[in-house]
Amino acid sequence: MFSKYIYIQVFKDRFVVRDAGNPNGEPMEARGAFSQPRLLLADFDAALACLKPLVLAVRGSFVHALFTYAVIHPAEQFDGGMAEIEKRAFMELVEQAGAVKVVVWTGPQLSDLEVIEKLKK
Repeated sequence: MFSKYIYIQVFKDRFVVRDAGNPNGEPMEARGAFSQPRLLLADFDAALACLKPLVLAVRGSFVHALFTYAVIHPAEQFDGGMAEIEKRAFMELVEQAGAVKVVVWTGPQLSDLEVIEKLKK
């Protein structure tokens, strides 16, 4: 396999990551202090330190580094919608964690098939 499709859900101080291309895979979770009451992603460096090991574990060998695609889904704290600067911060976070293509999703939870469809567009 030369590509990985990763689904990342973001909650207050918690990431849940799963390999959307592996229906038998178990989601992985990590906690860290990166949120605050007004922002889900308030501390970029702390969030990256929390997320990067999960992405590396899900994508596996070095070969996959060139073909890692991810949907990041901020699942909390969007009463008024997400600002463009927040979307950009989430995209940069996942890119620095190892993905080459990132889609930010703010709708309902996605199935594995929906994750893959969004990333193939």
